[in-house]
Amino acid sequence: MLMALLAGSVVAASAQQLIQEFPLPGEFVGPECIALGPDQNLWFTDDGDRIGRITVSGVVSAFVVPTAGSFPLGITAGADGNLWFTEQEGNKIGRITPDGEIAEFVIPSADSGPVSITLGPDENLWFTEERANQIGRLTPNGVFTEFSGLTSNSHPVGITTAVFGNVWFTEIEANQIGQITPDGVVTEYTVPTKASRPFPIAKALDGNLWFLELDGNKVGRITRKGVVTEFKATGGMDAPGGIVSGPDANLWFTENSGNNVAQITIKHPEVSEFAAPSANAGLGGIALGPDNALWFTEVRTKRIGRIEPPSPTATPTPTRTPVPTQTPTATFTRTRTATLTPTATPTATPTSTPTINPGMVPVTEFDIQTGSSSPVGITAGPDNNVWFTEFDGNKIAKITSDGTITEFRLHTAASSPSGITLGPDHNLWFTEYGGNKIGRIVPSDGTITEFGVPTAGAHPNYITTGADDNLWFTESDGNRIGQITLAGTITEYRLRTLGRTPFGINPGSDGNLWFTEFDGDRIAQITLTGAITEFKLAAGSSPTGIVAGPDQNLWFAESGASRIGRITPQGAPTDYPVTATAQPEGITVGPDQNLWFTEVSVSRIGRITVAQDAVSEFALAPNSAPRGITRGPDGNSLWFTEYTANRIGKISFPLPTVTSTPTDTPTATRTATPSQSATATPTATPSATPSASQSATPSETPTITETPTVTPTGLATATASPTASPSDTATPTTTSTPSETPSDTPVDTPTATDTPTCTPTETQTDTPTETPTTTPCAGDCNADCTISTDDLLTQVSIALGGTDAECTGADGNHDHTITVDEVLASISAAVAMTPSP
Repeated sequence: MLMALLAGSVVAASAQQLIQEFPLPGEFVGPECIALGPDQNLWFTDDGDRIGRITVSGVVSAFVVPTAGSFPLGITAGADGNLWFTEQEGNKIGRITPDGEIAEFVIPSADSGPVSITLGPDENLWFTEERANQIGRLTPNGVFTEFSGLTSNSHPVGITTAVFGNVWFTEIEANQIGQITPDGVVTEYTVPTKASRPFPIAKALDGNLWFLELDGNKVGRITRKGVVTEFKATGGMDAPGGIVSGPDANLWFTENSGNNVAQITIKHPEVSEFAAPSANAGLGGIALGPDNALWFTEVRTKRIGRIEPPSPTATPTPTRTPVPTQTPTATFTRTRTATLTPTATPTATPTSTPTINPGMVPVTEFDIQTGSSSPVGITAGPDNNVWFTEFDGNKIAKITSDGTITEFRLHTAASSPSGITLGPDHNLWFTEYGGNKIGRIVPSDGTITEFGVPTAGAHPNYITTGADDNLWFTESDGNRIGQITLAGTITEYRLRTLGRTPFGINPGSDGNLWFTEFDGDRIAQITLTGAITEFKLAAGSSPTGIVAGPDQNLWFAESGASRIGRITPQGAPTDYPVTATAQPEGITVGPDQNLWFTEVSVSRIGRITVAQDAVSEFALAPNSAPRGITRGPDGNSLWFTEYTANRIGKISFPLPTVTSTPTDTPTATRTATPSQSATATPTATPSATPSASQSATPSETPTITETPTVTPTGLATATASPTASPSDTATPTTTSTPSETPSDTPVDTPTATDTPTCTPTETQTDTPTETPTTTPCAGDCNADCTISTDDLLTQVSIALGGTDAECTGADGNHDHTITVDEVLASISAAVAMTPSP
């Protein structure tokens, strides 16, 4: 068993001034779990058969659950604009509207013991049945499906909206983390620490799932591939309760026995604890509020608590000066020559043998003064400098051609700036992923203006300038594309399907904006009027950066599949494999008119030639983790960010001569069928707060050693038994309270032990990825080694573009489409299987 030890990393904070407490009226018995509602209020379950609502100003309302003794527990926001909750003893799922009207739906399995609930990628409600040892699914109109196939007596409890289109849950007695696909396929992963009893689980901004171990006294992290890492605090975590992703891009959780609210940082895991003002409060669920504060329940003291994340800097109120001070942090600090690694001309599948080409490319790197600033986005400015974002440093910075760096601190604490671009007004515009804002900085004097994004918890990610001279940006968790005028007016366009996670965005040669859908495995186009067309890629592609190439096509990085993709404006894609597990992210057109890209996991810069489709990769120092990349303002250089190494890199052109020997030229491997959708949500006048800020003070970030533990996986297919029809009742007692603009943000779910524990769930975050079905026989779509009429009809439907289904048994060239020739081949195979008379 391997784990990372947070040696001496638990920071006890006497920060009670950060915490507010709101006493509940006498009719409440003990608040359990809490979630953000679509009305921008916090909703919570209570042991006294009540659903509670509290506004950000502290006004409390109570609504009586019709079934007496039902013990409402988990709660989450649904896609239908209502709140949904579990009734652990009532064996029901409840629904409450923002007006307080309650309906109840009886679970088919008797005494199933529902605990936690989350909104799934399919817009249904998914919940754990602890006593029945099942995972349940409920449609908004009341149809249940229950999935078995879990380890016997595993007792599923926590559940969360999944990463990459699946739902994840904890098995408290089996000591496992489970994953279930929308069609009910279950995979289980063992937690290394025995009898650790994992319970609450949440999705974090690093794309992984994080969970708490009730008896293991650890925080766990599991990747989409099932790699588990555990973090142990030497001071103890004292019976952790609920967990949720906070506005500072870190995880926040409650400690029931320790009476603390705690934070664990993601990049360099460190735990900080904040003591609750009331002794023996019995902290339970926790959720992110619309005010970017964390809200939590106090079961024993019958209160709702609120904590604002502290500023990441040592001083609670940073000093701002109107004129920035230049800090020459890296004037040509080091020059490194990168070795050219294997160059290959890939086809649709990575089967060609790489051609090795010797060569050297000079790379110059400049250290950033602010420690662990985590640079991400980068772009050329109008002042002949290069500008970049510091995600963890909370700054915007510029670097001159000789490496002099100047940093500008943002007004909003923990705003986590991500993407950056040059606007048509010759200012730099950037996204604040954690601050949920769009920012603008004037290059001449560093004046910063911020504009709030209407959708709470939208997490704006990347940004670009459109042909209409407006700025366009992606909202990764808002599931929207945003447009902001130079005056700051924001319009949002909602994607048709939840959980697509829009990521990179750039204009195409057709005058439209093109963007990637990280969890949707799609490339999409949005017109200047908001009409959206999507083009499907292979499942697990996870596209990130995108750029218009010199050939009038769009080129993009596929982080999940380790490929570079090209798609025509008509939607025909081609794939080019790179090093396995390279995790390409940023992509741009270089001075040589080829495509250059970053490879995060293997710390390389890659190049693909447009004329020959030949891929070359250049190694950087280990653990550099390059992310953003851009062409320099001089037109003869490439600049990139090194996220982990905390450096800015530069490649100067012309490059030394390198001989490349391509083997063949690929052709388009998939033809995508577009689907149209468009929704616009106009917002009113902007909220702007102009001021200038600057800081050159590095923020210290303690580090730890992380040792991942790979655990074996087992696969089981669940049996789905749909059952129908709910029993509806609706008799609330209500006190009217005002509501604000709806949003899509993470919420919480609970526990079924004596210690209240709740697990967060997130609204509108992930979308199903297409899971290929293994088919051992040619022409067979369902792996039974027969070719039925249904198999042939499915193939015809795929060929005509009438379905997104896949039939890998008929897909002879693995291009995720079915041609007429492939249908005919299946028919021939079916005839060959038919016995002779």
